[in-house]
Amino acid sequence: MGRSTRGEFNLLWIVVTVVGIVMAIVILYLVYGGAMRSLGMTNFLSGQATTAGDQLVVNLKATGGVGTITINGVTLYAGDSAVTSGCSLSSVTLNGNSISTTPPWSLKPGDTLSLIYTGSNCASVTYVDVSTSTGTQPIQVT
Repeated sequence: MGRSTRGEFNLLWIVVTVVGIVMAIVILYLVYGGAMRSLGMTNFLSGQATTAGDQLVVNLKATGGVGTITINGVTLYAGDSAVTSGCSLSSVTLNGNSISTTPPWSLKPGDTLSLIYTGSNCASVTYVDVSTSTGTQPIQVT
């Protein structure tokens, strides 16, 4: 039992190397899988729009994923016709803080954007199209 032979020494290093490589592959698989699930989740926009008198309030919330959603514009519709006058954007808040009324607006996951429109034609708005960096989303007015 004294000295090890050269063959035993080489075999030990082969076993240690194989076990190390297998462990590294398992760890990389777990890290890669977790990162891909996280990065693969894209943000999506949920929203609601309500009217009260001569006021229309559109609340938009970015949920899920990572990164930002950019809102490029909002179009108001009464039936199939775009509302071009009589209902104008009067204020915009992001998480309760006033920001510019000029798009684009960027939302990170969890952010809430509120658009407040005022005017005599706001009561006739039936749905809102929100144009974002990922497409257009219609929101029914309730």
